[in-house]
Amino acid sequence: MRSKEATKYGQVKLTFNQPPGGANVSFDSVGQVVVFENDKDTLRLWYHHPMQDSAWRVYVQRDTSADTVLVKAAFGQVFWRAQSSRPS
Repeated sequence: MRSKEATKYGQVKLTFNQPPGGANVSFDSVGQVVVFENDKDTLRLWYHHPMQDSAWRVYVQRDTSADTVLVKAAFGQVFWRAQSSRPS
């Protein structure tokens, strides 16, 4: 895997050196809803976590390498607070 990013609420972005077709991706189930999007060398996990009180991990295994991405619980709280303070 070339890079991994979980800095924005609602999205985990995994970038590979080639199309991620052979990657095995799993995640901790903490009540979130997850949708996968595959675009060239990038795999995105779009998610919504209604409870927003639990951190969770995404596990990626491809060939002999394995990686983990931590999705922090506070991301959702910060995101929704920012959305509610925006002018209409």
